[in-house]
Amino acid sequence: MKELNKCGGVPTKDNVGDDTIRMTVQIDVPYESNIMNYGDVSKQKILDFINSDAFTSYSISAGPSATGIKNSE
Repeated sequence: MKELNKCGGVPTKDNVGDDTIRMTVQIDVPYESNIMNYGDVSKQKILDFINSDAFTSYSISAGPSATGIKNSE
């Protein structure tokens, strides 16, 4: 989990770093000031969406591999 936490932050258009996978989830919700003003409310909206039946896809891109392709488990 520490590795995941190091990667957190705002999605960016920058290139994906070496040996890194970027996964981006984008949702559109009706405007509410609480969502804009309180991070815990917006985070909960995202978690609720991911845990719902409406979540069917996401975007994934990979940066270059500095170590070559390896199988992962």
